[in-house]
Amino acid sequence: MFNANLKLFATIDFQVMLNAAGAVETKKAVSSVRINQFVGAADYIRVCLELILIGLMVQHTRKEVLTARVVGIASYLNFWNLIDAARQVLFYVCMVMYVVVLFDPLRMNPDKVEDMCNGGHWVNFPKLAKLEEDFVFNSALCLLMSTLLIFKFLTPFPKVNFVWA
Repeated sequence: MFNANLKLFATIDFQVMLNAAGAVETKKAVSSVRINQFVGAADYIRVCLELILIGLMVQHTRKEVLTARVVGIASYLNFWNLIDAARQVLFYVCMVMYVVVLFDPLRMNPDKVEDMCNGGHWVNFPKLAKLEEDFVFNSALCLLMSTLLIFKFLTPFPKVNFVWA
Protein backbone atom coordinates (compact mmCIF):
# COMPACT_ATOMS: atom_id res chain seq x y z
CA MET A 1 0.00 0.00 0.00
CA PHE A 2 1.35 3.43 -0.92
CA ASN A 3 0.16 6.86 0.19
CA ALA A 4 1.41 9.19 -2.55
CA ASN A 5 0.55 12.37 -0.63
CA LEU A 6 2.77 11.51 2.36
CA LYS A 7 5.29 9.40 0.39
CA LEU A 8 4.65 6.64 2.90
CA PHE A 9 4.21 2.98 2.08
CA ALA A 10 3.19 -0.02 4.10
CA THR A 11 3.91 -3.65 3.39
CA ILE A 12 1.49 -6.23 4.67
CA ASP A 13 2.57 -9.86 4.73
CA PHE A 14 -0.08 -12.51 5.36
CA GLN A 15 0.91 -16.15 5.86
CA VAL A 16 -1.34 -19.15 6.32
CA MET A 17 0.39 -22.31 7.50
CA LEU A 18 -1.13 -25.79 7.48
CA ASN A 19 0.57 -28.52 9.49
CA ALA A 20 0.28 -32.30 9.00
CA ALA A 21 -2.45 -32.56 11.66
CA GLY A 22 -4.65 -30.15 9.73
CA ALA A 23 -4.31 -27.19 12.08
CA VAL A 24 -4.36 -23.77 10.47
CA GLU A 25 -2.08 -21.06 11.78
CA THR A 26 -2.01 -17.50 10.49
CA LYS A 27 0.63 -14.83 10.80
CA LYS A 28 0.64 -11.23 9.67
CA ALA A 29 3.35 -8.60 9.62
CA VAL A 30 2.82 -4.91 8.89
CA SER A 31 5.65 -2.44 8.42
CA SER A 32 5.76 1.10 7.08
CA VAL A 33 8.57 3.21 5.66
CA ARG A 34 8.79 6.83 4.52
CA ILE A 35 10.24 7.38 1.08
CA ASN A 36 11.35 10.94 1.92
CA GLN A 37 13.52 10.74 5.03
CA PHE A 38 13.93 14.50 5.40
CA VAL A 39 10.59 16.24 5.57
CA GLY A 40 10.79 18.71 8.43
CA ALA A 41 13.25 20.55 10.63
CA ALA A 42 13.18 17.75 13.22
CA ASP A 43 14.63 15.35 10.63
CA TYR A 44 17.59 17.63 9.99
CA ILE A 45 18.16 18.13 13.72
CA ARG A 46 18.16 14.34 14.13
CA VAL A 47 20.83 14.00 11.44
CA CYS A 48 22.99 16.63 13.15
CA LEU A 49 22.70 14.75 16.45
CA GLU A 50 23.54 11.47 14.69
CA LEU A 51 26.67 13.05 13.19
CA ILE A 52 27.73 14.28 16.64
CA LEU A 53 27.19 10.75 18.01
CA ILE A 54 29.29 9.26 15.22
CA GLY A 55 32.08 11.74 15.95
CA LEU A 56 32.01 10.89 19.66
CA MET A 57 32.01 7.16 18.92
CA VAL A 58 34.97 7.45 16.53
CA GLN A 59 36.85 9.43 19.20
CA HIS A 60 36.01 6.76 21.82
CA THR A 61 37.18 3.94 19.53
CA ARG A 62 40.38 5.82 18.71
CA LYS A 63 41.08 6.28 22.41
CA GLU A 64 40.42 2.56 23.09
CA VAL A 65 42.80 1.51 20.30
CA LEU A 66 45.54 3.81 21.62
CA THR A 67 45.04 2.46 25.15
CA ALA A 68 45.15 -1.13 23.87
CA ARG A 69 48.42 -0.33 22.12
CA VAL A 70 49.97 1.03 25.33
CA VAL A 71 48.50 -1.37 27.90
CA GLY A 72 48.21 -4.44 25.73
CA ILE A 73 45.35 -6.51 24.41
CA ALA A 74 45.44 -8.98 27.32
CA SER A 75 44.01 -6.40 29.72
CA TYR A 76 40.98 -6.01 27.45
CA LEU A 77 39.92 -9.63 27.68
CA ASN A 78 37.54 -9.25 30.61
CA PHE A 79 33.74 -9.42 30.38
CA TRP A 80 32.99 -5.69 30.43
CA ASN A 81 35.63 -4.78 27.87
CA LEU A 82 34.36 -7.53 25.56
CA ILE A 83 30.83 -6.13 25.90
CA ASP A 84 32.16 -2.65 25.11
CA ALA A 85 34.06 -3.94 22.07
CA ALA A 86 30.96 -5.79 20.86
CA ARG A 87 28.91 -2.60 21.34
CA GLN A 88 31.41 -0.60 19.29
CA VAL A 89 31.40 -3.15 16.47
CA LEU A 90 27.60 -3.27 16.51
CA PHE A 91 27.49 0.53 16.42
CA TYR A 92 29.59 0.60 13.25
CA VAL A 93 27.45 -2.16 11.72
CA CYS A 94 24.36 -0.07 12.49
CA MET A 95 26.03 2.98 10.99
CA VAL A 96 26.68 1.13 7.72
CA MET A 97 23.14 -0.26 7.73
CA TYR A 98 21.77 3.26 8.22
CA VAL A 99 23.72 4.53 5.22
CA VAL A 100 22.45 1.59 3.12
CA VAL A 101 18.86 2.28 4.16
CA LEU A 102 19.25 6.02 3.66
CA PHE A 103 20.74 5.70 0.17
CA ASP A 104 18.45 2.94 -1.05
CA PRO A 105 17.55 3.36 -4.75
CA LEU A 106 13.89 3.94 -3.85
CA ARG A 107 14.80 6.84 -1.61
CA MET A 108 17.27 8.25 -4.11
CA ASN A 109 14.69 8.15 -6.92
CA PRO A 110 11.18 8.54 -5.44
CA ASP A 111 9.74 9.14 -8.90
CA LYS A 112 9.91 5.38 -9.52
CA VAL A 113 7.41 4.90 -6.71
CA GLU A 114 4.99 7.40 -8.22
CA ASP A 115 5.48 5.84 -11.66
CA MET A 116 4.55 2.46 -10.21
CA CYS A 117 1.23 3.91 -9.08
CA ASN A 118 0.58 5.09 -12.65
CA GLY A 119 1.18 1.67 -14.21
CA GLY A 120 5.00 1.66 -14.24
CA HIS A 121 7.35 -1.11 -13.14
CA TRP A 122 6.89 -2.81 -9.78
CA VAL A 123 9.05 -1.51 -6.93
CA ASN A 124 10.40 -3.82 -4.21
CA PHE A 125 8.94 -2.22 -1.07
CA PRO A 126 9.33 -5.32 1.15
CA LYS A 127 13.12 -5.31 0.65
CA LEU A 128 13.44 -1.74 1.93
CA ALA A 129 11.03 -2.45 4.79
CA LYS A 130 13.12 -5.50 5.80
CA LEU A 131 16.36 -3.49 5.65
CA GLU A 132 14.85 -0.85 7.90
CA GLU A 133 13.45 -3.47 10.28
CA ASP A 134 16.89 -5.12 10.57
CA PHE A 135 18.48 -1.71 11.20
CA VAL A 136 16.02 -0.95 13.99
CA PHE A 137 16.62 -4.37 15.59
CA ASN A 138 20.41 -3.96 15.54
CA SER A 139 20.09 -0.41 16.89
CA ALA A 140 17.97 -1.70 19.77
CA LEU A 141 20.58 -4.37 20.47
CA CYS A 142 23.30 -1.70 20.50
CA LEU A 143 21.23 0.37 22.93
CA LEU A 144 20.76 -2.69 25.15
CA MET A 145 24.52 -3.26 25.26
CA SER A 146 25.08 0.42 26.07
CA THR A 147 22.59 0.15 28.92
CA LEU A 148 24.27 -3.03 30.16
CA LEU A 149 27.59 -1.17 30.37
CA ILE A 150 26.12 1.02 33.14
CA PHE A 151 26.59 -1.96 35.48
CA LYS A 152 30.33 -1.90 34.74
CA PHE A 153 30.59 1.33 36.69
CA LEU A 154 28.68 -0.07 39.68
CA THR A 155 31.22 -2.83 40.41
CA PRO A 156 33.73 -0.64 42.33
CA PHE A 157 31.01 0.49 44.75
CA PRO A 158 30.16 -2.28 47.28
CA LYS A 159 27.31 -0.24 48.81
CA VAL A 160 25.47 -0.44 45.49
CA ASN A 161 26.05 -4.19 45.35
CA PHE A 162 22.38 -4.81 46.14
CA VAL A 163 21.78 -4.35 42.39
CA TRP A 164 23.61 -7.62 41.77
CA ALA A 165 21.88 -9.59 44.54
